[in-house]
Amino acid sequence: MNTEPGARNRKPPSPHHRRPRSRTVGYAAPFRAKVFDMGEPVGMKVDHVGIVVADIDAVADEYAQVLGGVRLGGMVHDPMQKVDIQFLGLPDGSRIELIRPAGSDSPVAQALAKGGGLNHICYEVPDIERAIREALSTRALCVCPPTPAVAFGGRRVAFLFTKHIGLFEFVEQPGVGD
Repeated sequence: MNTEPGARNRKPPSPHHRRPRSRTVGYAAPFRAKVFDMGEPVGMKVDHVGIVVADIDAVADEYAQVLGGVRLGGMVHDPMQKVDIQFLGLPDGSRIELIRPAGSDSPVAQALAKGGGLNHICYEVPDIERAIREALSTRALCVCPPTPAVAFGGRRVAFLFTKHIGLFEFVEQPGVGD
């Protein structure tokens, strides 16, 4: 024990004692730093917000009435993801992807069973492999590796997940990998 005047008498820490983690350590802050602040930025931008729904037509009509949404093209069936998709454009230029499971074995069927709603945010990136590497280096999990997507004319998409961000998607910019 320390016997100097004013010194505190503390027991040495237990070998099982762990220091508290820094507030900057986690999922969201390192991901943001890696993607936007380290070296040359990845250059991502929001492409769309994905929403799981039971009835694409009813929800598309509601977006049209309430928010001025318009259908962008026709409904697309994606056999790889086992979903039906309809993109909507909003007056500010943002896009919504309405997603309906095409069967009980669809990856989004469970989300719909829990009520559906917001599923993911998709970011367009110039280099999908690099964006995935950067995300993985910050403890993101890749839940679906780069796969050509019917809804994007064969451009590759990948789905990743973190504890705080949740599910997010990367899609290649047009012209990449052609």
